Amino acid sequence: MNDAPNEASLGIGAQALIGLLLVASSASLYFGLRAALADAVSMQSRWQITQWQSGKSPLPKVIEWGTARNDLVAALHWTPSDPQLHEYLGYLYGLRATSSRAIPELEQAMLADSVSYFRQAVVNRPMSPYAWVNLSLALHLQGGQDEALWQAWERAWQYGNREAGVQRTLAEIGFARWREAGTARQAKLIDMIDNARPHSKGDLLAIAKRFDKAALLKH
Repeated sequence: MNDAPNEASLGIGAQALIGLLLVASSASLYFGLRAALADAVSMQSRWQITQWQSGKSPLPKVIEWGTARNDLVAALHWTPSDPQLHEYLGYLYGLRATSSRAIPELEQAMLADSVSYFRQAVVNRPMSPYAWVNLSLALHLQGGQDEALWQAWERAWQYGNREAGVQRTLAEIGFARWREAGTARQAKLIDMIDNARPHSKGDLLAIAKRFDKAALLKH
C-alpha cells in the first residue's frame, strides 16, 4: 500500500490553510479599522479629559462636557468593549454629578450612569485598580450601604494599594465610612498610609486629618 499523500489531498489541505489565513487576516483588518475609527472620533476628547483629571485645564462647562461625552459614545459604537472608554465616561458622569448637587435627582441620575460605566469597565479590564476604586467612589457618593461598594474597594486595594491616585480615593472612602468599614479594612487603610511613598504621604495625611484620624497613623 502506498502511504504517501496524493496531490489532491495536498491541494485540499493547502486550500484550507489559505482559507484560514484569509479569515484571520480579514478579522484582524476588521477589528483594526474599528479601533482606528474609535481613536479618530475620540482622540481630542480623551486628551481633554486627561487635562481635566490632572487639573491642567479648568473643569468643563456643560457644552464641553456634552461634546466629550458624545465623542466617547460615538467611539464605543466602534469598540464597545474598550474599558478605557467606559472609564472615561464613568469619570464624566461622576464629574457631572458633582456639579449637580443642588439638584439631587440629577445628581443621582448622573451617579447611576457613572456606576454603570465603571461596572462595564471592570468587566472588560478586571485588574484595573482605577476602575475599581472609581466604581467604589461612585457607589459611595450614591449614599448607599451596598456591599458592592466594599467589594470594589477591596479589589482596588488588592490591585492598586501602592498607586498614589488609588490610595487617595481609598482613604477618602475609608475614612468617610470608618465605622462601616470594619476593623480589617481599617487596618488595611492605616497600613497602606503608614507604608505609602513619601510623595503620596502628605496628601494621605491631609485626608486623615480632615476626618480626625491622623492620630491613628505613625507619621
